[in-house]
Amino acid sequence: MAETIDKAKSEAFDGIKQKIDSHGGVLTVKMGILRDAYGAGALGPDNVVRIQDILKSKGIGWSPSVLPTISGRNVRLYTLVSRFEESLERYSGRISPADDIAIKKCFTCDSLYEETIEKIRDMLEWK
Repeated sequence: MAETIDKAKSEAFDGIKQKIDSHGGVLTVKMGILRDAYGAGALGPDNVVRIQDILKSKGIGWSPSVLPTISGRNVRLYTLVSRFEESLERYSGRISPADDIAIKKCFTCDSLYEETIEKIRDMLEWK
């Protein structure tokens, strides 16, 4: 049974999504950030599954495919309405802010990228 997301958690994860968007659609964070947004005292397997459910509901993808239970571990978050998802497999073992820059550079050559994303968001009403 899916968890009902309370207002505080929803707002906290909306803030994370805004930060991802402000960083070009991909962002590396520590698991502790997600733990705190969820309001958990610890990152056990059950809380990680619930965090993944919330991320998915917000249109946020993550790497590695199963989030770690260690608060100090880096994870990559990205918007699902992006072309980053296709190339993240290549970077799945390398999760750091420097690798985020490399991923974003893969797409900055496309001058229509931002315009295309904006049109997709308009179509999906994800503004």
